Amino acid sequence: MKPNDYLKYWRVVRYWIQNTYGLSTSDLEVLLFLYTEGNFTYSNFKSFDKVLSWNRERLYDLAKRGWVDAKPIYSPKDNAKVRYCISTHGKHVVNLVYRKLGLEEELPHYRNPMYEKRASSFYKKYRDLAEKMNKDVVKERLSHRSQQ
Repeated sequence: MKPNDYLKYWRVVRYWIQNTYGLSTSDLEVLLFLYTEGNFTYSNFKSFDKVLSWNRERLYDLAKRGWVDAKPIYSPKDNAKVRYCISTHGKHVVNLVYRKLGLEEELPHYRNPMYEKRASSFYKKYRDLAEKMNKDVVKERLSHRSQQ
């Protein structure tokens, strides 16, 4: 892979993640933004949420579905009664995104409508690009092995 060419397969990786884990584009973007924040308050969340489509319940929905954990803590410093953090499951998905974009892992065929026998032409287009990406992952692995 060329240096800084991480976003080449962004669309297919995003689509695979969304279909495999039931996330919307906005949900995934929030998880990517909050990934390095550690513990955060509602106001930290709102600073990014402002640029997304309007959804007052987004943080609570992510928490309810297990992507974000809420920790009741009182902090006089910022007057926060609850701190949030990305759950282990959420961190796992963000790590998957980075590993897939870095061509460290292939996109698996299971649990995804792109690989069903009767997939629509829409899914087949994504499947074709996913297969190209998987071939690039194999090439990347082989080039790393030959350099060692």
